[in-house]
Amino acid sequence: MARNEKGEVVFDADEQAKVDAIIQERVARVKTEKPADYDELVAIKDELVAFNFTGTPAEIRAQVRAQREEVQRQAQVKELEAQAAETGASPAILKELADLKKDMAEYKAEREATKAEQAKKQKEEADIQAQFEAFDVAYPDVDRDALLKDAKFMRFAKGKAMPLSEVYADYVELMDKAEIAALAKARDKEDRGTGSGKGRSDGGTCGLTPRQQELARENNMDFKEYADLLSNIKKG
Repeated sequence: MARNEKGEVVFDADEQAKVDAIIQERVARVKTEKPADYDELVAIKDELVAFNFTGTPAEIRAQVRAQREEVQRQAQVKELEAQAAETGASPAILKELADLKKDMAEYKAEREATKAEQAKKQKEEADIQAQFEAFDVAYPDVDRDALLKDAKFMRFAKGKAMPLSEVYADYVELMDKAEIAALAKARDKEDRGTGSGKGRSDGGTCGLTPRQQELARENNMDFKEYADLLSNIKKG
């Protein structure tokens, strides 16, 4: 360790590496250390969940705050009712009482709507996750993330109210039928142009899937011809 011309402490490469290592170790330790009141916070969270307060910490705080406001309004209502009874039901007090009761009814309606929306959202998320898990079981060799980013598939799936596995099965079947139709047209055009078929060889798969290999054989094409035709269809 030394000082530069400004009097500032400077480190050589080895010293700086040691300092960096110490800092990284301390940062990592702080990240893994639990707050002193961690267990108490967990217990509080569990108590809130037991009283149907769910969601993110911010959502739970909002629900608790709304609940506190409701309790305060209920206390105000009882106080006003007592005052009205003592004073012979003052019109002004009764009006204020009616306004408070109306506000409470609106609050309860909003709270029920919020709870219903949260339940709907949780169900939708659970349904989507279940669909993803079922798809992964049915098609373990398909990259689901890549499929959901495929523009052609997403256009096909748009507006279809059915499980992802079923949409994909229909998509594959439709693509096979479209390929068969394209192959038939291509074969017919080739036969008219040459007047005869050319020799075929099944050496190598040319990157075709087993299903595509089957389609090639059904249409009396070798794998290279089928692969070339698929490439042209995709480009078109």
